Amino acid sequence: MPSSSNIKTSKSKNTNGTPDIQHLRSEVEYRTRLQEISNLIYAASNLDEILIDLKDSIIELVNAERITIYYVDGVKRELVSRFKSGNEVSEIRVPISNASIAGYSAAHQKLINVKNVYDDSELAIIDEELKFNKTWDKKTGFRTQQVLVVPIVFKSFVLGAIQLINRKGGGPFVKGDEENVTELANIMGIALYKQKKWRPAERASSITSFKIKY
Repeated sequence: MPSSSNIKTSKSKNTNGTPDIQHLRSEVEYRTRLQEISNLIYAASNLDEILIDLKDSIIELVNAERITIYYVDGVKRELVSRFKSGNEVSEIRVPISNASIAGYSAAHQKLINVKNVYDDSELAIIDEELKFNKTWDKKTGFRTQQVLVVPIVFKSFVLGAIQLINRKGGGPFVKGDEENVTELANIMGIALYKQKKWRPAERASSITSFKIKY
């Protein structure tokens, strides 16, 4: 089973040049929790365990108010996220295109970090065609500000994307956030590929065609 223990950690020092004990303690706690959640992700028996049941545990690892985990529907060329609505499971579908930030990230296999999604000029710097889909903000009344999206890629296959919304405490997502969510995307890539490869009985109903190769 893959381990997060081989990931290099940053060496933080205080102003005296000695190791920052508090930072090191926080890093150890983060690594321990990451390994625990990684084990749960790898052990998941179906896709909904990852997308729905483990969602609250996964968001504890990232510095964001909300998280969306998408898998790819390769037939329809869409990103799909599943969530509980009462006793029912509902879906959010996003085209893999420049019409949304998550769709753009998956289509171009690029990390996208936006400080203000309502700033068209900032989006245009990334790509003149890139747009922010305001539909969910209008429906829910929630105000999206910062967005960080990393594609989930494994063996040159795009399997999905992880989207973080609004950094806790405000301000833009920083380099450390990018590194953490990229590491999480690598873990998710292995897990989603495993779901696709080893659970053929479920593929017709849920994860069949989330494979896209560019």
